[in-house]
Amino acid sequence: MPAGKFIDTNIFLYSFASKEPVKKARAIELTQEIRTRIRGLTSFQVIQEFINLIYRESSHRENTTALRFAVQRTFIDFEILWPSFALYEDAMRIKTRYGFHWYDSLIVAATLEAKCDLLYTEDLQHDQHIEGLTVINPFL
Repeated sequence: MPAGKFIDTNIFLYSFASKEPVKKARAIELTQEIRTRIRGLTSFQVIQEFINLIYRESSHRENTTALRFAVQRTFIDFEILWPSFALYEDAMRIKTRYGFHWYDSLIVAATLEAKCDLLYTEDLQHDQHIEGLTVINPFL
């Protein structure tokens, strides 16, 4: 199976609920491209963060049906990586080695575990190389 492309929470959020039209357009373009042409992955953590941040929006706070639909529509074509003890151990190693924040370390560990070659995120340094993985900020 070809290497996958891992998408972090912020990309999904921009594609769904951004008030920044340029970032929204780029996020939609990227997620659509990955949905149709490439093996796209994300993690359980990303879905949790997405739901938490969408719940903060007043328009979704009371409407769980709309929120469920948004989550299904957003993530339906992506493979989801579930947590394991090995993932947490790798995240601790990555945090120690690179000095990332804990949640960024979890994302990097998940991306590496899924054998992805690209991680799309705004949260890490663009074009950074981490153990065979390249970080891409698609908004630059």
